[in-house]
Amino acid sequence: MRYLIVLIAVWSAASWAQTDVVEVTTKTMRYGDWQVRCEQRNSTAESCVMSLKIVAKDSGTELVQANFAKQEQGTLMTLILPLGIYLPTGVLLDIKDHQKFGFPITFCTRDGCFVNEVVSEETVNLLRKKEQATITIAPVAGQTVELPFSINGFLDAYKKL
Repeated sequence: MRYLIVLIAVWSAASWAQTDVVEVTTKTMRYGDWQVRCEQRNSTAESCVMSLKIVAKDSGTELVQANFAKQEQGTLMTLILPLGIYLPTGVLLDIKDHQKFGFPITFCTRDGCFVNEVVSEETVNLLRKKEQATITIAPVAGQTVELPFSINGFLDAYKKL
């Protein structure tokens, strides 16, 4: 009898501790200056994000990370900016020889300040067609810093989303 109770207790504990196994398949591809990372969990649809890291030439420090992902409501652009920037001015994306797009800073955490915006199809198409762009941030009120925003590989990376 004691053996049966121990066997039932072990079987119950083993079945309770058993969890579903999640299989994640990840692949990373590079297109020019852009990286595309795709994940697939079990048999769900694959989801991809394309990323660009803007680094300081002198120190190699990451200044901005730009991410683009397709969602139901459109293309989501997330910019991760350094802490300590002047928040009221937001961020300016200047696509050379065309218009400038301003975006508000959504929130800040200890990891940086974030811009989360669904960008228009017009913005995406301009980024796919043009060769140069810049991101402008303000470290303090009245001062701005322009950072090169590489479009090298944007078109091919965007096709993979």
